Amino acid sequence: MDALNAQQLHGFSPALDLIAIVESSLELKEDTNRDAPLCLLQLAPYDPRHTVYTLSRCERHSISHPGPIHMYVYEEEPENLARHFLLLSVLLDSSLLPKERMEIFLELHSNAMLRERTATYLGRLLTMLPCLTERVE
Repeated sequence: MDALNAQQLHGFSPALDLIAIVESSLELKEDTNRDAPLCLLQLAPYDPRHTVYTLSRCERHSISHPGPIHMYVYEEEPENLARHFLLLSVLLDSSLLPKERMEIFLELHSNAMLRERTATYLGRLLTMLPCLTERVE
């Protein structure tokens, strides 16, 4: 939050393919281990646009980077991190049809009012959220 207690919910930059950015910088280095895990850190992206865009383009990078990809997100505000988890969990929920997933994602991402069906789905997801955010000691 800023000094006026306004919560930043959307970023100002277009979605970026983070793997493509890393690969373009690694092309200059011949001794790069392509099988090692690729670790990506996002600092305060405010919404999952970079994560979603990067995940949607992973198949294009499978030949140039066959190793695993680890994505990390740092948010100063826990509300933004919870929103990030929530929106990603909707997109990755295979129990929903693709059209239904897209409708719920757009509704949660942009609307202040929710349909009853989306509110029920949101209630189910919110029971799982504390499990995702607990600290491992």
